[in-house]
Parts: sequence; structure tokens; C-alpha cells
Amino acid sequence: MVCSSPCGTFALEKGVEKEVTIKVLSGMVNGTVKVEGGHPAGRSHISLIATKKGDFGGVSWRTTTMDDNSFILQNLPPGSYDVIAYLRGFYGESVFFKIKKHGKTKDIKVPLFVAGSILFTVRDRNGELVEGGSISKIVPGKGSSSVHMDKVSKGVYRVLSIEPGKIEFSISSSAIGRTEERVNVRVGEETEVEVTL
Repeated sequence: MVCSSPCGTFALEKGVEKEVTIKVLSGMVNGTVKVEGGHPAGRSHISLIATKKGDFGGVSWRTTTMDDNSFILQNLPPGSYDVIAYLRGFYGESVFFKIKKHGKTKDIKVPLFVAGSILFTVRDRNGELVEGGSISKIVPGKGSSSVHMDKVSKGVYRVLSIEPGKIEFSISSSAIGRTEERVNVRVGEETEVEVTL
């Protein structure tokens, strides 16, 4: 529950009973994750994160879907939000919604799409596999963002849940250096890439 103004502290005196009224706001949104181009394996529950706009530093609310891919986000203070769905092997696009005072917003649909993956093999100039590599996605005009990455073996890294298209990556090792690689990611496929630092 979210307390509305005038929330705050109040003084209690020993032996004195005090009656206090607290107004509570219960903003909520119902929705469904719409999976495009494929279905999650088994009974995978999809994670969702809603972030309140203007709250830099990330005040966020989390939930997961039920078996029918529906979800509820509740206890949201009034304001504007972005919500995005996350599931291994898929990528999401954020959806905007507003919560008004004392209200529930209309139901929303949050899209989730089949992604591609990349298997990076990272070597040094002598052809040796590089331990402790780091990979991030380059977002034009915004810098870099983290990726879902699994270490397969020494020098071999799988990057998951990447949207299709020509995507630029930064591959680095603190001991050796850094390089950039543009990869053509295809829906539902894994692309193998050899990189030399």
C-alpha cells in the first residue's frame, strides 16, 4: 500500500491514546505478456519490471506472470511508468502506462519477442583463449548496456536474448585490451563469432 499526503511521522505521548487516520492509495495495473514468434519452453514464468519515470536511480516494482501469461502490478503510487518483460531467449519492448490517484489503469499488453544468441570465442594475438572476458552491447548515442552472458568455457561466451539486427558489441579484457564487433543477429538462431583482442 502507498500512503498519500499528508503521510509522515506523528508524536506519541506516554499514556495518551491518539487516533490517526491514514489515507492509502492502491494503484494497480493488470496486463498480459504477448509472446511473438514462439513460446517459452515448459511453464516458464516471465519477469516484469515497472520503473517510475522521473525516479532516476531506479525505483521499480517487480512481478512475474501466472500460467496464462497474465500479471498484476500493485501498490503503485500515482505517476508515469515503463514496464518491460524479461525471459531467457526472448527480448522485450517497454510499454508506457499511467497510474492516477485512487485508480486502476486499463489493462495493458506487454510484448515479448523471440531473440537470437551469439557464441563469442575470444582469443589474444597469439591465438590463446582469453580468460575473464567482458562483453557489452553498444547502444548508439547512449553508450553501452549489459547483456545476459554465460561463460561456456575458457574464452567462449554465450550472449543471450539479443534482438535481431546488426548489433554492435564491445569485447574486452582488462589484461589485454578492447575491440568492437558488429554482429548480424537472427531470430531464433545462434551466430558464432571469433574475436581477436
